[in-house]
Amino acid sequence: MKYILASESPRRKELLEMIGLEFEVKPSHSDETFEKDLSIEEQSKRLAYIKAKSVFDETTGDRAVIGSDTMVIKQDKIYGKPHTRDHAIAMLRDLSNDKHQVITSISVISQKNGEYKEQLDYDIADVYFKKMTDEEIEKWIDDDKPYDKAGGYAVQSAFGVHIEKINGNFFTVMGLPIHKLYDMLKNI
Repeated sequence: MKYILASESPRRKELLEMIGLEFEVKPSHSDETFEKDLSIEEQSKRLAYIKAKSVFDETTGDRAVIGSDTMVIKQDKIYGKPHTRDHAIAMLRDLSNDKHQVITSISVISQKNGEYKEQLDYDIADVYFKKMTDEEIEKWIDDDKPYDKAGGYAVQSAFGVHIEKINGNFFTVMGLPIHKLYDMLKNI
């Protein structure tokens, strides 16, 4: 069985390596436009699915394709990856001294001995930020480059000093709920 990660995320690669999975990386280039009238959970699950499905359709043989999507949400506002320094500053100011949620969806599409299977799930964690000064925000942005991270931060980095607590799974916040992935892989 061949395992394929449909993502270029260094964090997701690190997590798959951590659990000892041998895999290849084949990024998805699917359209990640939101669809109207879907809940945030459904949007996230849909994006994880289309990432996995597009790579699955480009490959053959016995394989399991892993797609994932992470969103940072505060009061129904979605915080994606910041595009500019000013955008990152505004985003982190908005998240400072408050609670937000991180939702990470995961899709595993597999074919084994001719049997096709789709598995889709998500996990949510509450993240509480301490109050950050503008100087602290700017230092993070200048030192660690937040532009490839939903919400503009990385929980597993030095940014962790600004996180008061997490209610939920740490790896969900990092970008891949490995506890759910493990069960999906066992189910193939």
